[in-house]
Amino acid sequence: MIRPVGQHATVGFAALVACLGAAAWWVVSTPIDVTPLSPPVAAGTRPAADTARSSGRTTAADTLRETVARPLFSPERRPPAPEPAPAAAPTAPPVPQTVDLRLVGTMRAAAGWRALLRDPATSDWVSVGGSIGGWRVAEIDAERVVLEGQGRRMELSLYPAR
Repeated sequence: MIRPVGQHATVGFAALVACLGAAAWWVVSTPIDVTPLSPPVAAGTRPAADTARSSGRTTAADTLRETVARPLFSPERRPPAPEPAPAAAPTAPPVPQTVDLRLVGTMRAAAGWRALLRDPATSDWVSVGGSIGGWRVAEIDAERVVLEGQGRRMELSLYPAR
């Protein structure tokens, strides 16, 4: 059986809600101080932190001077990136005398055939005209890839004879 709540409990609950509402309003309406710790230093003047350093004392403003001078979220915070060095003309890597490539798979895509070739260091999908390990891909079909390099021609089979 459910007992009706007494008048005292209802008044107590209303007082609790009013107190919580007042506390929430106070938190929301309190302004937040976002002023910097010290004003920016004008050019040609000596900041107070420099006088503390010359006297041998270190202050909090002295250790944070760089942070105040360069705000964290300012786009000018970092120095500009150095100019990239001019790229040298790409040279084809020499074709190795021993071949350690293996055909792992082929697939037919909208742009043509692609082959997954693996050497000891990496695996890479290549298409006709691409290169891997110093070899240029000349042909790809469902079960083989033909590679060319330095006058040599090599065929890799998906299912090598055992």
